[in-house]
Parts: sequence; structure tokens; C-alpha cells
Amino acid sequence: MDVTPNLNEAGMVRYILSYKQQKIKIKGLLEITLKNFILVMTLMINLLLQPLLSTLHAEQAMSGNSIERKKALRKLTIKPGPYRGAEAEAPLWMTELLENALADPNPTVVAEAVDQIGNLKIRSLSSRLITLYNESDSKFRGYSERVQNSIIETIGKNKGAECSEFLSDLLEDDNGTPSGFTILRAIKNLNDAGLTAVLQDYAIRMETISLKLQEKGVDALIYSNFERHGALAREIADSLGGANE
Repeated sequence: MDVTPNLNEAGMVRYILSYKQQKIKIKGLLEITLKNFILVMTLMINLLLQPLLSTLHAEQAMSGNSIERKKALRKLTIKPGPYRGAEAEAPLWMTELLENALADPNPTVVAEAVDQIGNLKIRSLSSRLITLYNESDSKFRGYSERVQNSIIETIGKNKGAECSEFLSDLLEDDNGTPSGFTILRAIKNLNDAGLTAVLQDYAIRMETISLKLQEKGVDALIYSNFERHGALAREIADSLGGANE
């Protein structure tokens, strides 16, 4: 029995296959076109809204009420947006707004600005933050610790060689203070294996202080604080070393 399809059948098969292929191609093109349309519209809306948003935020940020100024800064990242946690840089108006807020006379407003710089990972302001850290004792008497701790945390988020050097110097100068924990957590976020040796030296120093205090019969509440500093430093050092083995 001859099972070879005749010309008409073969032509029909080719037509059906061709039709299905064309249908798949058209569907793919439509999907790509729709995605491109949505992307273009999103970009256009952002471009149109940015001047309005920047003006509104600037007006709030320059309010005579420090609470309103903090609210304006907090709104920059209060909801997940196109800039928070993204690789793309924050728009220029945001960077300028936050940089200006660093000169605010109210330390709580400054601390909020610093926190937002960290949330947005504006690395171009790292040098400015380090300078502000060194000036904060004289600028914000009685409130400098709040600003300094915010700077430490943000430097840990921003990363980079300058940030590593800054945190390394702070850790070398720390003697088991409450800020020491903030420095250690920032170094953990920084995730720079080059700081492993600094962490290990710090751990040894804290453990040595703890042992000396124990020998003197000091209360456990006091020497255990140094033990906790040392233990956290070793934990972070081990995690950094393990990440590069």
C-alpha cells in the first residue's frame, strides 16, 4: 500500500506548519512590542514626574519645621521605588537634596539624610559623610553619636576602598564602646575580606581586656561586654575568610 502523501497533502502540511510558525513569530513580536511600550511609558512618566517630585521634596525639605524636613527625606524611600536597592544611580535632584540636608542645623534631620544616602547607595557622597563624621563632635554637641552611628551604617552600605579604610581606622581606635557593635555590623555589610586581619586583632584585644578584668575580680557584666565585642569580631572575620576560600 502506497503511503506517500500526494502533492496536495504535502502542500497542506507545509502550509499548516508555516502558518503555526508565523503565528508563533507574531505572538512573540506582540509580546516584545507590549513590553517595550510599557517600558517607554514608565520612563516617560518618571521623566515627567521628576521635576514635580523634586520641587515638592525641596519645598518640604526647606520647611521651617524639622519634623516636616525629616518627613520629606523619609518619603524618598518610604516605598520600594525605581531607585531603592537598584544598581542605577539615584537622580541628581535626590543627591543634591540629600547633600544639602547634611548641612541642616538639626542633627536628627542630618541623621535622616545620612540614612537615606545609605538606602539609595549614593556612593558619591561617601567622602562628604566621612568629613561630616569628623566634624560632628563640634557641630552636634550632645547629639553627635546619633549622626556618627548613621554615618557608620551608611558607609558600610556604600562600600569601596575609602569606606573600608574609614571603618578599619574606627575599629582600631575602638575600645569596646557601644559604637563598636555598629562598626562591626557595618564591616559585615561592607563584606571586604581585606579587613579580616583588623577584625582578628580587634578580637584578640577585646579578649585580652576581658581576661585582665576577670583577674581583677571585676563584675561579669563589665568584662562580658568585651567578650561580646570579641566574639562578634571573630564571627565576622570567619565569615569574610570563608567567603574567599
